[in-house]
Amino acid sequence: MKSWMAASEKCRRICENIDTQQPLVIDYFLDQDVDLQKMIKMLIAWVLLRREEDGEKIGVNINGNRIRDRSKEEDTASKKDNWIRFIVSTLSSGCKNGKDLLNNKVNFITFNYDLTLESNIKKSLSTNPRFDGGSLEDFFSQDRFLHLYGKLSLERGAIESHNVSFADFFTKWERTISRVRKSGNVLAPQLDGFISLIDDALSASAGIQTIEPLEKDENSHVFDTAAKIIQHAGVIYILGFGFDKNNTTRLTLASATSNPNQTIMFTNYNDSNKINKKVMELFGANVDLLSPNYMHWREIKINALQVVKSGATIEKSIRDVYGAFEYDFDI
Repeated sequence: MKSWMAASEKCRRICENIDTQQPLVIDYFLDQDVDLQKMIKMLIAWVLLRREEDGEKIGVNINGNRIRDRSKEEDTASKKDNWIRFIVSTLSSGCKNGKDLLNNKVNFITFNYDLTLESNIKKSLSTNPRFDGGSLEDFFSQDRFLHLYGKLSLERGAIESHNVSFADFFTKWERTISRVRKSGNVLAPQLDGFISLIDDALSASAGIQTIEPLEKDENSHVFDTAAKIIQHAGVIYILGFGFDKNNTTRLTLASATSNPNQTIMFTNYNDSNKINKKVMELFGANVDLLSPNYMHWREIKINALQVVKSGATIEKSIRDVYGAFEYDFDI
């Protein structure tokens, strides 16, 4: 009970500090108070596992504001979030068997901690009768998916929730703890499922490096592998990336994309000028061509913009990822 009260006090402090500071990035906020780091990492894992749970129920991994409203209009919008379908279609195209699937020369490099990307691709590919289990295992092995800052060390499907889920945890907890208090049995078996779920979130958080800069330099070997993959890639898709300087530096993205024969496609949703300036600095692209005020190129390319960097083609889409694949990027 003392441990529970201590954890509750840490949660109160976390909420108070976040409300007061309203930090722009949680990674740097984590570095401020060593005593709260483990708890915050567990809460990050909790939110990710909750989102994966919601995605499994609804069928796609959709944004939180769309989970609350399951109207027909929102249901249609959720399908427009499932940009992974474009990747699955490209991977499967022309494949007669599992051996053909393995001929796809593709790697996925992500800063995300969750396993949604690979699990959804695997789930979709596994429904194709041309791909046997062995070829799928081979496809998803080795360095096919690289999580630069680690990943949840416990897959959502491996969690035994004991009749309680992340979605209804707090509602059921209030009812259950009320009954337990009335019975006077603090170690009531009704609490086992709740304790198990908390333990699962804590275990899952052990595999992620969230603290900047304390933990984020730990995976230098993974960054080295990723940089080599990018350097030898013919086509590079950069999706939903903020071009944070620490991330691009660790990835040595400027030198890794120095191949003059490469095609680089990146999304810049709503044409943020901050992203434009970062891209200009990173790739040496012409600032006028990347400026939101340079309308001529956008009129020609609609929502995609192409510039040339030492012979390489750089293409920008100002849509979301789904829109970029649907209307702008060749894939």
